[in-house]
Amino acid sequence: MDISRLVKVNSLLKLSGKPAVGFGRMMIPVASDGVFTDGQLSRLYSSPTGLASDWAVGTAARVYGDRAFSQTSALVPDAIRIGNLTDGPKNVYDIIALSQAINTLYTFRASGEDVVYTTGGTLAANDDVVTGLKTALDLLDIDGLTTSLEGTLGSKTLRLTYDEGVHGYVSTKSSAGIDFGIHGKARLGIAALAVEPTTAIATQLDAILAEKNDFFFVVNPYPGLALSQAIAAWCVTNKKRLIQLDPTSTVASTALSGGTDLASVWKSASVRAAVLYHPEPHQAGDAAWVGGSSPTAPGTETWKFRTLDGVDPTNLTESQLDNITEKNANAYYEAGVLLTGEGTYADGVFIDTDRTEQALDANLKIAAATTMKNAQPQKIPGDGTGIQMLYGAIKKVFDGMTGPGKAFTSYILDLSRAVRVPGTRKITGFEFQAFYSSAAHDVEMSGLIIE
Repeated sequence: MDISRLVKVNSLLKLSGKPAVGFGRMMIPVASDGVFTDGQLSRLYSSPTGLASDWAVGTAARVYGDRAFSQTSALVPDAIRIGNLTDGPKNVYDIIALSQAINTLYTFRASGEDVVYTTGGTLAANDDVVTGLKTALDLLDIDGLTTSLEGTLGSKTLRLTYDEGVHGYVSTKSSAGIDFGIHGKARLGIAALAVEPTTAIATQLDAILAEKNDFFFVVNPYPGLALSQAIAAWCVTNKKRLIQLDPTSTVASTALSGGTDLASVWKSASVRAAVLYHPEPHQAGDAAWVGGSSPTAPGTETWKFRTLDGVDPTNLTESQLDNITEKNANAYYEAGVLLTGEGTYADGVFIDTDRTEQALDANLKIAAATTMKNAQPQKIPGDGTGIQMLYGAIKKVFDGMTGPGKAFTSYILDLSRAVRVPGTRKITGFEFQAFYSSAAHDVEMSGLIIE
């Protein structure tokens, strides 16, 4: 074992309570756009064929679902769930002129259309660039898109607001490959601004969950700080995890200190959700990342060294890469085609270790509940017999998760640390240590299992 790759995880696992479920499955919440006419709040799809029969090309469900299914064949998820947002968010983006120059071409892409504007020999005002881009964009007459100039005189931005149900997107890279964004000549930047719909997103997710709870990851096609924060908070409350792609330029271009982008805010607040920076949201890198990583058993996957089929690697400078990793964010980096870091949530916890811990916790809860059920009509006694009954159930869980192709390479379960609270049936805990290795790091997971 290479000690430099060793990660230590301390856990307190409870034998009671509601377990997390669906560790290999993602749920993609989308504006239904008339698809869910039967009153359903979600549908399960096991192949791109089913998606194609329900969803048109270019819709969020189709783009994200196809990307999840298009990963390396051995790692394709068995199914994905599409959630029905009856009051859907709108994709909103701001185009920002980061620098301005005369006689200069500025271009970006909106929903597959190149928007091109060349400044003249003079700049009458600092807002000339975004004003000229707005004029050029309006001439394209893209369905479901409205534009406006926002901000104060001298610091205007061009805002693109897509109708509910329209999977609109923007990118600083044109279809011809011209890149004037932060990866090229630093002329244009993007901010994702999707906000909650009128019906709170948590309320809508509650309804989806109540109908079917068989997923662990949520992949949100509507990037933006306010909406993503609300979804992340809901996920933590309901034992789910949000993996959020964000094309906002400042994720890469600014340092953590004082940053207002999603990655900066989440790192500062220690949020258990992951940011994947990628400048082209239509490529659905977050769906590709989850789809190619989570189908394996918890503890056997890695979120690093991952090729994301259908997603262009990002050409980052060393400074941009430092900014991303400083925020515990992730990126699909061109050098070696690797995801940077180890695959982390904003709070610094590795995605694979968290998933393994949650899976162990869920299996322990199920085993304890089954033991209690099988002991009826008698209760589990508070003496050594009761301790042995629970110990046996716990040991079966570890045995089932240990061995080739499973979570743990070995484990130690210490019964001698189990202490019964005098005069009660309460057991303070069993001490455990479990070990496993992924392609990214070696893990020692230890802690207490309590009633």
